[in-house]
Amino acid sequence: MFLKPEQNQAKNNILVCDDSSDNTELIQMILEQEGYRIDIAHRGKEAINQIRNNSYDLLILNIIMRDITGHDVIHYIRQDLQLDIPVLFLTGFSEGLSTDENVVGIILKPIDYDIFVQQVKSVLS
Repeated sequence: MFLKPEQNQAKNNILVCDDSSDNTELIQMILEQEGYRIDIAHRGKEAINQIRNNSYDLLILNIIMRDITGHDVIHYIRQDLQLDIPVLFLTGFSEGLSTDENVVGIILKPIDYDIFVQQVKSVLS
């Protein structure tokens, strides 16, 4: 199968951070099929290190992780690194969520393929 030239080049760089390998693998598969370049982190501190060393167009962060929360990651990149990268939160809990701290949206687990892809495209357009 041959890909069109525009499908051979990644559209945007996205960092996905979730402590569940199943979730990161699913998200990576979905977004790579859409032409995005994906990096994976399984801990908040790992995500911060990758953000220090790479340029990202979007961060997809799980809210609750084993080391630090998604909120902590956002606080660090906004305050210490002075970066304004759009963030989508990833969570299995829909109760009491708000999109503060410059979070552009919330992705609910389990992930709905079409809704998820549309959210990512909307943020990056």
